[in-house]
Amino acid sequence: MTELPDWVPEADGDWVKAFRERLRDLPPELDELGRHLAAVNDHLDDRRKLKPAWAKRTAVLLSSPGAPGFVLDALRLLANGSLDRQAGRQSNAIAIGIAMAAGQTGDPAAVPDLITVARVSAAIPGEGSQLRNDALAVAAFYGLADLNHQAALDGLWLLYRLIDYVVLREDRLAPVMREAATRMGVPEEVQQERAVPAHGLLLPDRTGTFGPDDQRTISGKTPFRAELTVEDAHTVALTWIDDEDVRKRTAHPFATPRGFKKRYGSTGIEGAQRHAKRVVDTLRTERIRIRDLDEARVWTFDDWAHYYRDHPITGAVTAGLIWEFETDGTWTAALPADSAPSGKERVRLWRASRAKPAEVQAWRDRLAGSRQPFDQFEQFEQ
Repeated sequence: MTELPDWVPEADGDWVKAFRERLRDLPPELDELGRHLAAVNDHLDDRRKLKPAWAKRTAVLLSSPGAPGFVLDALRLLANGSLDRQAGRQSNAIAIGIAMAAGQTGDPAAVPDLITVARVSAAIPGEGSQLRNDALAVAAFYGLADLNHQAALDGLWLLYRLIDYVVLREDRLAPVMREAATRMGVPEEVQQERAVPAHGLLLPDRTGTFGPDDQRTISGKTPFRAELTVEDAHTVALTWIDDEDVRKRTAHPFATPRGFKKRYGSTGIEGAQRHAKRVVDTLRTERIRIRDLDEARVWTFDDWAHYYRDHPITGAVTAGLIWEFETDGTWTAALPADSAPSGKERVRLWRASRAKPAEVQAWRDRLAGSRQPFDQFEQFEQ
């Protein structure tokens, strides 16, 4: 049997086992590339940042025939395998090298696999992993950013929406995502609307759950259960649930039922309260951001649906506002719940300053008694 190169990791996971089978009889140029990827940890500075020389050498090695395909094949194995934070240091190092190098191939075919690696490594609930591998997740972030492709940027925005572990999202993902978006010329207002965290909340109820690993959508398991819900554009509720299934709904500042802290301990409870307050802050920010949008701003229906209507937090603001949908050159005002668009329309926020007095009055009558996210009639009054 042909011996494997000495840089090949031990078979401590299913993806590594499959990877090892691809490494027999490697040509010298691919052997050199693999050795370089496996040594990625040797190229970190004192702050654990990758030295530029590693990326430069990677680019040179990727110019060899078959090198990009070698990296993308390895990435596919990595994405399809189980990513264990407790795997050997050697296999984790080459996984990081593969994810980083995939970005330098310039091939957008790497996008789905890099997103998968990031999602699993970030231990997003429901992704099949309960242990984060932050180093590998960050490598996937950089891999996506280095592709310099719209699909990769969309992937970074998706990850920002899904990851609710604040340190990983804000300290590691956000700078990479913003730098990539700015480099690609994305306007600031577009960056803002596409980088709104969901905080672990899901549609259709705009609810996230705290609890044991198999019962939660929010990162960090707790000994108790709780539900966090955006009820409308102004209201966030945290419902505490004890072992007898007794439920206690609370609003900001989310006080606990009597005896709850004594029974379950304060650490997880205080973490849930902090998380709920982050949702309150995001909801407030979205009300202000949408209120202050440029009047000329127009979206395709698909973009509006994804980033506004179908976002667990932004969607609560969107639902209470009047929008205009364009079909065959005609703009028609409607609430999101009213519209049954085909997906081909353009969408814009309804402005009283553009409407005729009769239309403004009709909407006033219809929304009388309702509390909008903000007053859409204010401009007309001025």
